[in-house]
Amino acid sequence: MLSRLTAAGVYRLAGILRAGGRLVGVEIPAGSLRLAHRDIVQGLLNWRVWFGLAQQDIRLRYKRSVIGPFWIALGMVAMTAGLGLVFSTILHQEIQFYLPYLAAGLICWHFIATNTTEAPLTFIHAQSVIVSMALPLSVHVHRVLVRNILVLLHNFLAYIGLMVYLGTEININMLYIIPGLLLLAGNMLFAGLLLSIVGARFRDLTQIIATGLQLAFFLTPIIWNRSQISGGATRYWIDGNPVYHLIEVVRAPMLGQEPPLHSFLFALVMCLLLAALSYIVFGMFRRRIPYWL
Repeated sequence: MLSRLTAAGVYRLAGILRAGGRLVGVEIPAGSLRLAHRDIVQGLLNWRVWFGLAQQDIRLRYKRSVIGPFWIALGMVAMTAGLGLVFSTILHQEIQFYLPYLAAGLICWHFIATNTTEAPLTFIHAQSVIVSMALPLSVHVHRVLVRNILVLLHNFLAYIGLMVYLGTEININMLYIIPGLLLLAGNMLFAGLLLSIVGARFRDLTQIIATGLQLAFFLTPIIWNRSQISGGATRYWIDGNPVYHLIEVVRAPMLGQEPPLHSFLFALVMCLLLAALSYIVFGMFRRRIPYWL
């Protein structure tokens, strides 16, 4: 029932955008969106495949290491401690308040940046599987997302340890982390699908994204707090920054604060737009992906 409703909504939006059967000058075949929707649904139903592959990726990354994936949490602890000691002094922030803020921001940023960087290489790295096995293409997108979710969960262990060390109080606002994570994961799923298609066709996309992320890191309130910036430009520079809103819907609950409503709405609208756009682009170019690899 939900699948039918979702498909109907995408078809209707596609009909509005096509403007007489054309979308940005490209003809969309009648059944392409249905095939794209079926691929995505079948990909979700094959959860054992992409979950198993994601687990295997983590195991291979830390094969023969002493503590295995827990190096992820230790790496986050080291980065947070180093940056925290330096920037708490530079920004004149109390270390007991600045460290949780910095850690929460870095954890969310790492998840967003890693997904965005790896997405254009999704189909390229899965080339041997795509040309030899009849699996839904969306399986490979789910694999990348789940792999980074597993890394995110390991990083949460580092944050929990920091909370225990600092004696942070737990309150009911922390429950907002559940819808926040769902919104963040949803945005990364559809953005990953879109970027994986474009990245399969244009190989320079990875370098473009890497350059953009370096700039986005310093323009987004991660190391610094938005309250330290004043002036009219804040409304456009920060409030119009999608990365800020994706981080804030998770970071605020991690800090025991109620997340801003406008950040939730921004993330939700962006997720819906990315879903519609990725469905349309996937429907248009799904059959061409194996020939691009």
